[in-house]
Amino acid sequence: MYVVEYTKNLDDVLVGIITDKAVISRIYPVWEKDAFESDYCNLIVDPCMAYYETYKDAPGSQAVRMIREYCKDKGCSDFTLNSITGFLEHLSSIQDRQEEVNVDFIVDKVIKEFNTAKARRLVDALQLALDTRKLDRFDSLLSEHKRIEVGDRSGIDFFLNKDEIRSIFSRKRDVLVQYPEGLGHFFGDCMSRDNFVAFLAPQGTGKSWWLLDLAFRATEARKKVAYFQVGDMTRQQVEMRLLTRLTEIPYKSWTNEWPLEVKIPNYLRAVKGSDPELDFDVKIHEGPLDKKTALTKCREFTQRDEGASYFRLFCCENYGITVPGISSIISQWSDTGFIPDVVVIDYADNIKSSSIRREQQSWDSLGEIWSELRGLSMKQHCLLVTATQANASSYSKRTMDRGSVSGSNIKKNHVTAMAAINQTDKEQKRGLYRLNWIKLREGEHSRKKTVLVASCLAIGNPCVMSTFS
Repeated sequence: MYVVEYTKNLDDVLVGIITDKAVISRIYPVWEKDAFESDYCNLIVDPCMAYYETYKDAPGSQAVRMIREYCKDKGCSDFTLNSITGFLEHLSSIQDRQEEVNVDFIVDKVIKEFNTAKARRLVDALQLALDTRKLDRFDSLLSEHKRIEVGDRSGIDFFLNKDEIRSIFSRKRDVLVQYPEGLGHFFGDCMSRDNFVAFLAPQGTGKSWWLLDLAFRATEARKKVAYFQVGDMTRQQVEMRLLTRLTEIPYKSWTNEWPLEVKIPNYLRAVKGSDPELDFDVKIHEGPLDKKTALTKCREFTQRDEGASYFRLFCCENYGITVPGISSIISQWSDTGFIPDVVVIDYADNIKSSSIRREQQSWDSLGEIWSELRGLSMKQHCLLVTATQANASSYSKRTMDRGSVSGSNIKKNHVTAMAAINQTDKEQKRGLYRLNWIKLREGEHSRKKTVLVASCLAIGNPCVMSTFS
């Protein structure tokens, strides 16, 4: 008789195995019958693996019928059959809301489950050998035990592995954050999974606005976003900025007077050797953002999601969290089904070293932090975006270069891309930015080629429109 036991944090795993060929094809080579601790999971996964063995595909719509037949053959009770059928319908509702499967993260999660189950079985067998004083058996079990590995850690002969070659071309390089016009061409596909992107800017040029806007755009595209505010703003300040970006209504007046005139760019053209041409729509706001409007806009923003969560916010003080601490929080969220596609950290310079006291932090600890951030993006198979402060020399430069990065090589060595946010005093008054690449690991770029961006921070949008300058 099978025990109906299940943990909700495996929803994404089961959806992936049932529906996604890329997931099941990578798990199949290391799968063994009854590989999960949960009988419930095994009753679902084992027939899926048998289906893949025959047809080299995920079962998809065939799963419900196939799994029910498998359960009947196993002699499962009507209660178990009905329970599993109901659960499969629950998985179907999850799949309907899920736009993309994070294949690498799910595969890593499955291997962890397999190894946990294997380790528990080993412990039981070792205890039995110890209780019966079979020490040779005890030693043999220890020496024979090997962790299940998949992917790079197990090692492959790439040139002989046809499945691996096929999988490269079947994986979509999905751009998780979309920008309009010139800025979209500028970023290309660097805002995609497994990348670590940093914005470089002097103090007071809007780094936090850029990070928050990026998080909003990803959430709007129904990507799951984990947003970490480390030190510079309180939770309430972040939330007010988010509401401003959502509603496009200012939450305060920089003139301390109402009504407030807000200029929103509607035309932008770069002119060689002269100032850019810029025109606006003017909108008059009689007062600041109010509670009723905020609640209405939030309801409209989330109503199509049927309760699904796409955004998580975590705030702490300066040097109040380490990268392993951030990773631990993300793991806790992942266990509840919230697996971030995008992780935004505002910003990296305020993260505490995991091995050195705050007052002792130095360039060595800086290297450790940025190395751990890159490791986080790879472990979670997400896009990780942060910002860092430019050094003193950047204030006298119209366009920043590699020499503008504090702790220059330490930071640049770990990011996959670093974009500088440039703004002269004159450009700041007109709400203009210029972005150029400091580093772009994949793809050709020129540090002298910039993209011109028109902003309206009054409504929380640092990129209303853009064009190449």
